[in-house]
Amino acid sequence: MPVKSRTFNFASLLATVSLAATLCGSTADAAPHHGHATTPANTAVAHHAIQPVRTGSILFNEPGKLILQPGNRYPEFKFIRAKKGWPHTIRLLPCLALQAMIAIEKSHTDFVISGMLTQYHHQFYLLPDADVRLFHRHPHGTTASAPAATTTPATATTGQNTSAQAVLNNLLSHHISRPIQQLIRIKPMLTAKPIPDLPQPVGYVQPPALREGSYIWNRPGRLLFNQPLREWIFVFQADSSSLLEPPLILLPCRLLQRMETLSARRGTEIKFRVSGKITQFNGRNYLFTTYVEVAHNLGRF
Repeated sequence: MPVKSRTFNFASLLATVSLAATLCGSTADAAPHHGHATTPANTAVAHHAIQPVRTGSILFNEPGKLILQPGNRYPEFKFIRAKKGWPHTIRLLPCLALQAMIAIEKSHTDFVISGMLTQYHHQFYLLPDADVRLFHRHPHGTTASAPAATTTPATATTGQNTSAQAVLNNLLSHHISRPIQQLIRIKPMLTAKPIPDLPQPVGYVQPPALREGSYIWNRPGRLLFNQPLREWIFVFQADSSSLLEPPLILLPCRLLQRMETLSARRGTEIKFRVSGKITQFNGRNYLFTTYVEVAHNLGRF
């Protein structure tokens, strides 16, 4: 049987890829397209399919309100419309984006946030991305139709009167909402505040702060609990007298929970090697760990 040749329309191909990514958005690996759909069919999928919450899941452009309560170590984010199987509120981890949200927070202000979820002692946390945006409700209590749409309108999927550029514009439609950076800019710190009650060697000088978004790789050190801050910190082991790194506050995550368990079993002298992402918040550096191993036997979690 002869094989028929096929030709591809580039605009239709882009639209098909966009739609397929949207339908797969309930998985943890579909980070760039995990959001509310704009077509009726996709909206039904998003509302009725249960999307499990687990460490590493990606939250993409979800609207909600920042909740600040006295005594809470971590602010909470209350979703305007939580997905099935997801909590109605989630705790936000310290970073410059959260610092900006707190600075402009008002009773009537809603935000659109994205980020990666993690779990710590049966509680879910979110590390927000820098691209936080304002979200305005329509009058009479209704919400905006799609402040952060990531799917293609129905007319685009037909391939009629649609160019490849139009499809790409639809994929970037979340830029319609207003970035909070237009209202306030948090100046990155140059020197981090020292960790209280932490002995330092003679002649120690506080090194420059680490830039948010930078990474550390495979660095050795010890896990300690700092009572004044009520936080776990990681104290680095210097490879030489000229290499001094400031201790970092560890953000809650599943890897930190496992480090706590091992420290409780083997004592505080156990050493780890860690990698992770740096954040800044209110004059301090934090570390979101992405890899941990026990230093003496390279036992990887």
